[in-house]
Amino acid sequence: MKRILNIKWMHSLLLSVLLMGFSSCIDYEDFNKNPVVATTIDPNSQLSYIQLCMGGDWLMEQPFAYYYSGFVQQLQGDWSATHFGGEYLIDDAQFQQPWERIYTCHLKNLADILWRTEADVEQKNINAVARILKCYFFLILTDMYGDIPYFEAEQGYITGNVTPKFDEQELIYKDMHKELLEAEEQLDEKADKLTGDIIYSGDLKKWRKFANTLNFRIAMRLVKVAPELAEEWVTAICNIESGLLGVGDDALIHYMDLLDWDETEFRRNGLAQLWRSRENAPMCYFCTTMWDKLKTTNDPRLLILGRCYAEDSTDPFLRTDLTDFIIEKAPKQLESIEAIKPGFYWWDNWPAGFMDGDTYYGKECRPQLNKGFIKGDSPAIFMSYAETELLLAEAKLRWPAINDSKTVETHYSNGVKAAMGLLKNFDLGEEVSNTEMASYLSRNPLPSDKDGQLQFINEQLWILHLINPSEAYSNWRRSGYPVLKPSTEYGAAVKDSRTIPRRLKYPLFEQTYNPTGYYEAVGRMGGEDNWNCRIWWDKE
Repeated sequence: MKRILNIKWMHSLLLSVLLMGFSSCIDYEDFNKNPVVATTIDPNSQLSYIQLCMGGDWLMEQPFAYYYSGFVQQLQGDWSATHFGGEYLIDDAQFQQPWERIYTCHLKNLADILWRTEADVEQKNINAVARILKCYFFLILTDMYGDIPYFEAEQGYITGNVTPKFDEQELIYKDMHKELLEAEEQLDEKADKLTGDIIYSGDLKKWRKFANTLNFRIAMRLVKVAPELAEEWVTAICNIESGLLGVGDDALIHYMDLLDWDETEFRRNGLAQLWRSRENAPMCYFCTTMWDKLKTTNDPRLLILGRCYAEDSTDPFLRTDLTDFIIEKAPKQLESIEAIKPGFYWWDNWPAGFMDGDTYYGKECRPQLNKGFIKGDSPAIFMSYAETELLLAEAKLRWPAINDSKTVETHYSNGVKAAMGLLKNFDLGEEVSNTEMASYLSRNPLPSDKDGQLQFINEQLWILHLINPSEAYSNWRRSGYPVLKPSTEYGAAVKDSRTIPRRLKYPLFEQTYNPTGYYEAVGRMGGEDNWNCRIWWDKE
């Protein structure tokens, strides 16, 4: 028996050697070529794919909906928004999603574009846009976790480095600033056309503005930790001839009206799908913090952003809208519409409700996101003229000498009007009129003191970023506005923090896959991966 096994082993070895020799004489690429499959990928096709992922990847955006909207008290009451973002529950399955999706999918494709076009002068524009979008995704990651792999990231299939160093956020920010300056200058009207550009259809003037505005967003992050550097960067950006995003320059994608939970489906708005829920029964309720701010300032967006719905259809778009009925019939009228306090669920602190004939209306008095926001074809807005104007208002307030002829008040007014006008991109059933915009600004004039102005400006950014929770969370940490109290101060029970967390924890798998990088980064936080530890620019 042993001899038979040895013969079989020797036969296998000989066969292997013969095959190795035989294979050295064959070009297998020619021998086994598939005539209908491309051996290279058009970087413009990759660009389309990456852009769709920016707003269509529901897995990447899951913590945005579940944690960030709750942290900054825009939405509350839905099981996910309260369980994670209101009760402050640590959940590694949630924390790993953006890390895994952005690194292994979106940045991987960008790295491939950059690697294949780096030395090709005939592809300088696709290379420049890839550099810009690389900064866009890395900004999301570093603002979420703090120190992350950056300089050595995405080199696994290029150099073989699969354990990249976790770089300090300060160095990441400085390099992103440099990258965006260089990418803006690199764009060339005489060079290659962007045939896969969904956002701007190849308009390089708008891409220059996008690069500058993203750089402006980055610079404004530094107002607490490095105000002099922030001023230097903002001053330089405002002196760039191509300018910032203006009217008609909003960076957005209109998606398809799909409901599909496939992890590789990016043609519908991912955040909208999360709000719609797997059960196709949306319960995206407003938090009292945002609802009351809109109500007390008589903001015309109040009943456009939020509506009250009956549960009379399994199709979320066929539910009866009861908002006007409640305001007309309820004894307290508008006051009968009750949002949800931080840390509580929709069934807690049951609304007073009212009787109309034999029918009691209770849960129906909870304001929800307008159903237009949960449609698969609703746009994802990455940066806007409204954000630009509001950030310019703050920049002008902090540094009056920047190259800008408008006043703080003008920028603020432009920003508020643009934010209200931005809602026209959604199927919300109503728009804010010019008269309503003017009346709102007249009723809520910008205060005369600096702190009051900073508060007003950044509360408007908070409202604007209702549909961009990631940016809402970052801007709240950057500015300190709106002033938020943790759920505990409203009497809610919490799980893993008694204060609003300042970052998300690293995915646990990094302890195994990249222990050296992981523990070096954790060491810079005092030896613990603590989500109450502030990231570099979030200085107390």
